[in-house]
Amino acid sequence: MQNENAKQSGENTEEDLQVPVGLKIEFLGALKAKDLQQARRLCQMILLYEPQNPEAREFLPLIQKKLLEEHDSGDSDDDEEEEDDSGSDGEPSESPNSSLPSDEEQEKKSK
Repeated sequence: MQNENAKQSGENTEEDLQVPVGLKIEFLGALKAKDLQQARRLCQMILLYEPQNPEAREFLPLIQKKLLEEHDSGDSDDDEEEEDDSGSDGEPSESPNSSLPSDEEQEKKSK
């Protein structure tokens, strides 16, 4: 009887705050697709509906840790790419096209 009275008076009960199934499905899809940014956002939304949701409470710190690791490794990957672009003497390496003769050189050779 108390739940009926709460619903009629507009108060939020646990039933009113259940996570929509679509939100849970979208969260699982983001995890499966390894879209961690989206999974983190959806997990936070789940916790807005159900702050004590055990799955969301367990997954959120794991997702955040993984995002932090990817961010840290992403910074070191950028440094490595910059080093790969230069030759051993620090000069930029020649592009594959630079070893091909230009149109003018080809014309001179053909004459």
